[in-house]
Formats: sequence, structure tokens, C-alpha cells
Amino acid sequence: MSNPADLNLSELERKQKLRLALLMHFYDLKEKHRQPPVTIHAVYQKFPETEHRPICDALEYLEHEGLLLRKERPSPETYCITHEGLKEAEQAIEFPDLRTVHFSQRVVNIYMKTVYLQQGNNNQQVIPSPAENDPKP
Repeated sequence: MSNPADLNLSELERKQKLRLALLMHFYDLKEKHRQPPVTIHAVYQKFPETEHRPICDALEYLEHEGLLLRKERPSPETYCITHEGLKEAEQAIEFPDLRTVHFSQRVVNIYMKTVYLQQGNNNQQVIPSPAENDPKP
């Protein structure tokens, strides 16, 4: 296992994004299409732009967290979503701005050159606040 200090935020976000995408894929199959368990090869085909190793890691994580169930028989191994996985997916859908047990909320950073703050209505004062990275005039 890698040292947590070596794990940067973008890598963690990428892993969480893949895990959530996989969970939502299984949720859609269960809720909308009533699909039986899915083979690992079908998962690879659904995410062709992603290498197999990150998919396997994400599936293993979801399995260990009790969100997916892996069945080794019949061969090849298959995966299906658990009741806990359904609840987690539904919580992520219903409250996308809130953290779930396994996934952080979506964070949007908006960068602007200067932010103007204004308070009051009769004696108003505008206070420009330059961003930290703005070059000094």
C-alpha cells in the first residue's frame, strides 16, 4: 500500500470518481434494467477508456465496503450490487451536494480575478478583494 503522503488529491478524486461511476452503473443495471450479476468482462466493456487494474481496484474497494458482492461461481466471476450499495447510490443521487458514507460531496472551485463584496443598502461601500494569485499592479 502506498504512503498516504504520496497520494495527491487529484489521484484520490480520480479513484473516487471511478468507484462512484462503477457503483452507479450497477445501480442502473439493478433498478432500471433488472440485470442479473455482471461479469468482470462486461464491466471492462462498459469502461473501455479505463485500464483494467484501476477497475479491479475500485471493484475490490466497493466489495470490501459491502456495496458490491462478488460471486466466483459460475465462472467467470460476477458482481452485483448489495442493499447497502443501493442505499449509498440513492443517497448520492438524492443529495449530490452532501457527503455519503463512502463518497465526498462534489466541490466546485470558482476562481476570479477580483471579488467585490457589498453590504448594506443606503450607505453602501464596495470593497475589492484581489485574488491571492493576482499580480500586483
